[in-house]
Amino acid sequence: MWCILYNLLEEKMRKELKALIVSRYGNQADFAAAAKERESRVSRVIRGREELTPERAERWAAALGCKMEDILESQG
Repeated sequence: MWCILYNLLEEKMRKELKALIVSRYGNQADFAAAAKERESRVSRVIRGREELTPERAERWAAALGCKMEDILESQG
């Protein structure tokens, strides 16, 4: 049961990250360009297929205008 709840929570946080990206940039491609990241990596992180490293989280946070901790919290 805990595993199911954790997965739901993790999914919610990924959706919040995507919503933030879309609200600030309109789409993942424009965000990826601003964050100097490949669009495919942004997609993999949002889908939960790849972890976000602290170094990338720092770049993503700068591009989104928020703190790195906010990005890492959204990744679980």
